[in-house]
Amino acid sequence: MSGVEQDPTRVIQDSLYKTTDNLPRSEAPRKISPRGVKMITRTVSKNPRTTRGDLVNDLQRAGTKVTKATISNTLRRQGLKSCSARRVPLLKPVHVRARLKFAREHLDDPEEDWENVTCEKRPALFVVFCVLAGIKVLFLVVCRCVLYFVSLCVGVCCVLCYVLVVCIEVVSCICVWLYMKCNVVAERSRNGTHDVLQSGFRDD
Repeated sequence: MSGVEQDPTRVIQDSLYKTTDNLPRSEAPRKISPRGVKMITRTVSKNPRTTRGDLVNDLQRAGTKVTKATISNTLRRQGLKSCSARRVPLLKPVHVRARLKFAREHLDDPEEDWENVTCEKRPALFVVFCVLAGIKVLFLVVCRCVLYFVSLCVGVCCVLCYVLVVCIEVVSCICVWLYMKCNVVAERSRNGTHDVLQSGFRDD
C-alpha cells in the first residue's frame, strides 16, 4: 500500500510462507470443469428426460471420466433435482378384452362419425361434471352445517352440565346449612329441657 510503511518481518514472512497468495480450497478439486458443468446443465435444461448415463457418456467423449454420483451432485449444486416418472397401473385382462371389443366394433367407422360422437358426448359430459360438482358442494355444505350443529349441541351440553354442577353445589351447601341449623336447634332445645328439669327438681 502506498504511503504506509511495511514491517520488514511481515514482508519476509509473507515471501517465505506465501500467506498473501491465493491458496487452493480445502476440498478435492472438481472433476468436471466449469465448461463441462455448463454443458450438462444446458443439456438437462433442453431435455429433462436425459439420464445420468447419457451425461456420463457425453463427458467421457469429451475426455472427462466421472461417475453417476458426480453427475447428480453437480446438477444438485446447479439447482436441478432428479425425479422418476410416475408408474401407470397395468391393464387387467378385463380391460384389455373390453378395449379390443370396442376397437373391433368401431374399426370401420368413418371419421365423421367420431366427430359427431365427440360433439354429442361433450354436453352430456359437461352436464355430468356440473351435477357431480353440485353434489360435492352440497355435501361439503351439509357436512359443515352438521359440524356446526354438533359443536353447538356440545357447547349447550357443556353449559347445562356446568349449571347442573353449580346447582348441585348450591343444594349441597343449603343441605349442610340446614343440617347445622337443625343441630343447633336440637342442642338448644336439649339444653332448655335440661334447665327446665333442673328447675323443677329445685322447686320440689
